[in-house]
Amino acid sequence: MIRVEEIANKDFKSVIWGYDPVSVDAYLDEIISLILQMQTERKEMMDTIDYLVAELSKASRTQPERISTDPIALPISPHETVSERLTD
Repeated sequence: MIRVEEIANKDFKSVIWGYDPVSVDAYLDEIISLILQMQTERKEMMDTIDYLVAELSKASRTQPERISTDPIALPISPHETVSERLTD
C-alpha cells in the first residue's frame, strides 16, 4: 500500500512542456487528504467491529461453532481482534 509520505515526497522530472508543479502539488495534497480520511474511517469501522464482536460474545455467553473458512469470519479468539486478523 502506498504511504502518505511517499505521495508527499514524490519527485517529478522537470521538462519544458511539462505539468505545472503547483497544480501537481495541489492534486497530490488532495490525494493525501483523501487517503488520511479513508484510513481514519477504516480504523473507526474496525474499532466498531471489534466492539460489536465483544458485545456479541458477551451476549451469547457460549462459544459459537465455526461455520465458515473465511479468514475474518466469526468467531475469533478472545485474544484476537478482527483488525489483527485482517493485518495478518
